[in-house]
Amino acid sequence: MQSASRNCLVLGISARSLINFRGDLIRSLSNKGLHVTLSSSRFDLGNLDVFSRLNNVEYQAIHLKRNGLNFYDDIKTLFDISSLIKISKPKFVFSLWH
Repeated sequence: MQSASRNCLVLGISARSLINFRGDLIRSLSNKGLHVTLSSSRFDLGNLDVFSRLNNVEYQAIHLKRNGLNFYDDIKTLFDISSLIKISKPKFVFSLWH
């Protein structure tokens, strides 16, 4: 595990949104030597091949229902995100929800 001061977390709805809206940011953070943890729902993970060539980038899927209104799904999402933050100890968290 990297030191906490060198970690950042980038959250998105889907892998595609991470690529389309945060791709340049992720590449820049990785090139600066930061350890970047990407996280989104478990769908369309194949799109993350774009980041496979970058150093210091890892992916962690979270429970996330984009259009749901289920209280228990929301609690599970909150728990997954808080657990991810507790484990990765990022200095910065970037989120993209739309």
